[in-house]
Amino acid sequence: MEKERKILIVDDEAEWVELIKKVLLINGFQTIVAGSAAEARQILSDDMADLVLLDIKLPDSDGIKFCKSLLSDKKFNNLPVIMLSAYSHIENRLKAYQAGAVDFLAKPVDTEELVLRANLHLELRNLRAESSLHQEQLNEMIDKLQSEKVSNLNLLEQQKNLLEEAERSRKALLSILEDEKALLQEKLMLTFTIDRSVNEVYIFDAESLKFIYVNQGALRNLGYSMEQLREMTPLDLKKRFNQKTFNELLEPLKNRREEVVRFETFHLRKDGSEYPVEVNLQLSDFEGKKVFLAVIQDITERIAARQELEKSHILYRNLFENTGTATIIVREDGVITMANEECYRITGYSQQELIGTKWEKYVATESLPLMLDYFQKRFTARENIPKRYEARLIHASGEIRDAILTIGHAPELDFIIVSMLDITPLKNTEKALRESEEKYRALVENAMETISVVQDGKIRFSNPNLINITGYTIEELNNGDPLRIIHSDDRPMVTDYLKKRTAGLNIPENYQFRIIDKSGRIRWLDRKVTNIQWEGRPAFLVFDQDVTEKYIRETELKRSETQWRITFDAIQDGIILLDSDQKILKTNHAFDKMFGNNGGNGKCVYCYEKVHQTTCPIEGCPFVRMKKSLEREVMEMVINGNTYLITVDPILNENREFQGAVHVISDITQSKKIEATLRENQAQLNALLNYIPAMILIKDAELRPIYANEKFCHYFPFEEWKNRRPEETFPPEIASVMIAKDTEALEKGYCSYEETWKDKYGVEHVLFTQKFRIEVAEDEILLGGIIQDITEKVKAEKELEKYRKELEKLVEERTIQLENTIRELEAFTYSVSHDLKAPLRAINGFAKILLNEYAENLDNEGKHYCRIIAENALEMGHLIEDLLRLSRVGRAELQKEEVNNETLVKSILNEIMNEEQKSKYQVKIHKLSKVRGDYILLKQVWINLISNALKFSANVSDPVIEIGCAKKEGTCEFYVKDNGVGFDNRFKGNLFKVFQRLHNKREFEGTGVGLAIVKQIVSKHGGNVKAEGKPGEGAKFYFSLPLEG
Repeated sequence: MEKERKILIVDDEAEWVELIKKVLLINGFQTIVAGSAAEARQILSDDMADLVLLDIKLPDSDGIKFCKSLLSDKKFNNLPVIMLSAYSHIENRLKAYQAGAVDFLAKPVDTEELVLRANLHLELRNLRAESSLHQEQLNEMIDKLQSEKVSNLNLLEQQKNLLEEAERSRKALLSILEDEKALLQEKLMLTFTIDRSVNEVYIFDAESLKFIYVNQGALRNLGYSMEQLREMTPLDLKKRFNQKTFNELLEPLKNRREEVVRFETFHLRKDGSEYPVEVNLQLSDFEGKKVFLAVIQDITERIAARQELEKSHILYRNLFENTGTATIIVREDGVITMANEECYRITGYSQQELIGTKWEKYVATESLPLMLDYFQKRFTARENIPKRYEARLIHASGEIRDAILTIGHAPELDFIIVSMLDITPLKNTEKALRESEEKYRALVENAMETISVVQDGKIRFSNPNLINITGYTIEELNNGDPLRIIHSDDRPMVTDYLKKRTAGLNIPENYQFRIIDKSGRIRWLDRKVTNIQWEGRPAFLVFDQDVTEKYIRETELKRSETQWRITFDAIQDGIILLDSDQKILKTNHAFDKMFGNNGGNGKCVYCYEKVHQTTCPIEGCPFVRMKKSLEREVMEMVINGNTYLITVDPILNENREFQGAVHVISDITQSKKIEATLRENQAQLNALLNYIPAMILIKDAELRPIYANEKFCHYFPFEEWKNRRPEETFPPEIASVMIAKDTEALEKGYCSYEETWKDKYGVEHVLFTQKFRIEVAEDEILLGGIIQDITEKVKAEKELEKYRKELEKLVEERTIQLENTIRELEAFTYSVSHDLKAPLRAINGFAKILLNEYAENLDNEGKHYCRIIAENALEMGHLIEDLLRLSRVGRAELQKEEVNNETLVKSILNEIMNEEQKSKYQVKIHKLSKVRGDYILLKQVWINLISNALKFSANVSDPVIEIGCAKKEGTCEFYVKDNGVGFDNRFKGNLFKVFQRLHNKREFEGTGVGLAIVKQIVSKHGGNVKAEGKPGEGAKFYFSLPLEG
């Protein structure tokens, strides 16, 4: 019975493996499956297979590296391996054959072809095995014949014939193997040819550059046959290259400095036509020699799309400029980046004035808070934000104008588009319609202009604005001639006008004149006079408007025109003003810098002479096109190596008759470079998504997964979950939790949580999942998810918590030991200090008795020694008292109450300072905060610090002591500052230690315990002490106490 052939399938795609197993089983093969390289090697070590189907991409190894490693083992060097891959690039095929594979198949595999190839390679393997067996048998026969002793020539002849027959058999068998090898190579070339790539594929010799192989796609595009191309080189197809430039392109590949070289050029077809291509070139090995592999893509459509994109940009720019509505584009930081000409109508500012400024500058105070709120939410929440709302804007003239703002914003953009519709006239009309007859009177009363009724040369009525303009009341003006306030130069003209109006002559209603107001200021008035009836008799209705400011503004306008001329020359883009014949009327400095000065001598110079150095307009000249269309024309042009955007706008009169043009020339060379960089960065960003360390999953609005990066797919079966809702994939208890979290993220915009999952290999992971809402468009919402594996972090946190508890227990035990030791030390200090007081009193008493009662028996030196004994005993007593006080502080319980430090300090100063000190010292007490603490102990702190300040500044001519406090992070820091002897900061660490002194005892008395008492009291209150000083400049001592007590 024929032995059943065994095939090992090494692949981790379960569905595909099941399909192949069924096909192979039907065709009489036995199959073994391994999901990884490690599993495959284990299987082969236990059970030898006849053939291996190996996927090029495995979970734990690269398939090509595993193939090379496997076949390097002598045990498996005759084992046929067929490589499988969904990526059927030429380079993958070449790498597979170089690794030792006998064949390469692209997924999805044609099952019939797979069976045929498997049979072919198994038969070849059997032939090789039989050949090897025959060779061994022949060798045995030769050895046997040579070992036997032959006695006659006939036997020797027979042996010779047998040897010749064996040699013929061996050669015949080798011939069969060579034929099989040629057949296999022919099949490989056939596989390359059948690979119907949409790209052109070329293989050419690295030395001669002759073509070795060209795929059918290239043959169809070029029109050549394979035989014709074998006699050609790439230079025959790339007429825009010469031998030198082409070798320069190949040099980085030959020197291994680059793996791939990419460039764009044109290919020449057999019929002489050209088409644009992108070339991807790399150096490789093919049949034992160095070759160049070129994969070429026809980019005709890409170039067409690029041209369409440029047209779209021009179209949208024209739409933006000519939309008829004031429109601005605002970045996320509030800066205006674009503005069209219509903005001038509503804001009074030109495009150049608006661009680069903050938008809130033009918003009235009453509208600013709401607009700032809407603006921030537009970039963050983007929920429940109206797209249209009313706001008040500030015109350049200072006028407040009402407008309707329409906001446009896409989530993927970092700017918003704001359209502004001026509704100020509409608002005014609505207001006028709503006002009643009473409000008309209020309008008169509050009008900006003076409204008066003049009859019989007297003012019968006037609104309050009369006094605002003239400074006079009606009574003051009527008390005499009302015309007396008119400027003397204008009074005859006004008098004559009123006479003619009284006579009923047809004269203009409006005229202007000057008055002198009550303060002596000259004002310009614009007067309109209408004949009316007032109380049944003829009268004049007079409207006087103060146009003094208008007169001033007209003066300012002239100054503004001068500034405009300066601004015109300051604009960075080149600007030319042309007449209707394309003659240059004016240029700015930027244009002169680009193309040379116009000369300024009145000589007519044509635009094309300056810009293009030609004697007539160039082909496609935007001025010529604009003159025909009377619309803006835009053209991009390279001049002297730089790229310029040329915009030509017509200048039309009120009858739309062509008068000239404005030429704007913008150097966009740098912008073009930036644009190319941005496109490259976008491509890198897209590639980066698959290399990000976290897992990424994106779902649609129905919670169906639509995208996952490679890291997610490595751990979880994304293809099984793709386009399926949670309840279709998971058990109800898991699906319900997942739906709740997804819904929360969609509604709130974001949610995060930890969860535990098993991956597709059965390994459990602790995951930190962040889900967030993605608004692609108004009607399209996605759910994004970033999933981080925090398994190791969770383990570390558990270990850290364990160590923390152990440390807390150890600290608690050591604290108890330390407290016991401190109590014992305090008791010992108190006992020793108390017991020393009695002997000291005896020493001091006996020394005084000797001085008082036995003085006549002592010489001067004896008396001196008795005084020294008494003084030192007294000092020792003070020292013991301080030590007792320090001991009591350590043992005493705090009796906390509210302490008014300001009152306490003043009482201490009054107690410890004598009259001489009060007159000598300048004491500054700043506001001191109240705190909760032990009143007796805090008083001791103040006494010690103030006493030190008095003591160490006693020798200064003008001693100053300053006492104050400052609140800092829940504490109140008090200080006492003096301008005394100070101290060296290097030794400030010893100040608060017992018996530590920085000055000689003979200079300044003291025991060296006072500051140690201060530190112990403050520490007992939960505070801190510190000091700073400088020799000869004074010292400053701080102590801080908690505000909450």
